[in-house]
Amino acid sequence: MNRGNSIPRTGAARRRTQSGQTDSRVAGLTRFMVAGAGLGGVLALITILVQSVLQLPLERIVVNGEFRFLDETMVSNRLQPFIEEFESGPDLEAMRVELEEIPWVKAAELQRRWPDLLEISVHERTPIAQWRDEALIDFDGTVFKPDALPPLLGLPRLAGPEGRDLEVFEAYRRLAGIGRRYNRELIRLQLDTRGSWTAELTGGTEVILGVDMIFDKMRRFLATVEVLQRDTGKLMARVDLRYGNGMAIAWVDGPEPIVAVQSAIHAESKLKGEQPGYGQHTGT
Repeated sequence: MNRGNSIPRTGAARRRTQSGQTDSRVAGLTRFMVAGAGLGGVLALITILVQSVLQLPLERIVVNGEFRFLDETMVSNRLQPFIEEFESGPDLEAMRVELEEIPWVKAAELQRRWPDLLEISVHERTPIAQWRDEALIDFDGTVFKPDALPPLLGLPRLAGPEGRDLEVFEAYRRLAGIGRRYNRELIRLQLDTRGSWTAELTGGTEVILGVDMIFDKMRRFLATVEVLQRDTGKLMARVDLRYGNGMAIAWVDGPEPIVAVQSAIHAESKLKGEQPGYGQHTGT
């Protein structure tokens, strides 16, 4: 939707009637001002005058926002019932609540501009990940469910048990940050019901992280992955990091389904000044 689209107001006859009613109210206010005496009379006049102005009919409704997924139909359909019932002035709070019930709307702000303009600013959610197969997650970690998922290319896929979406999202942000330091992109992260984490990197390499120390394990793996691929000349299909100081690898085109790799431990140990040794499996 382009910035500043207007939603037409229907009911010209109603506007003329309301305009006549407003003229009568203003005339009545003039007589009230002459008859009013003291501070109480002035306060009463101001109150009635403000109410009269707020009840003036709206001629224009302008919606502002930069939209990628929202469209004018979504917004106008939600506003139409309010537009058709402006008998005593718009209920701005009710309109704001209605707009924010649209899954793509992060926040809405409504402001009456005297005499006949209603300005609406709509802030759209920006998805950064897909949650399971039915929802999206925005920058704040909020899960929202559009009526239909758009074809979003390149969004990482996150999954986990019900109620643990924020935990998975925070883990994804940390792991993705670690990956960026090594020029690796995290495209999938899953937490199963046993509490075990599995990630996937660009290129399709599956990384089994297990239940604990997942950030340390990912750092250790990414620090040695270049050495591994240079030494073997092979692509990794799956890496199991559930070991204290080692890993197991399944190669894309290797005959061995799972191979314990000592060179990875040796490469890491050289960086730390330690003696290499084979790891022990630490569980799921």
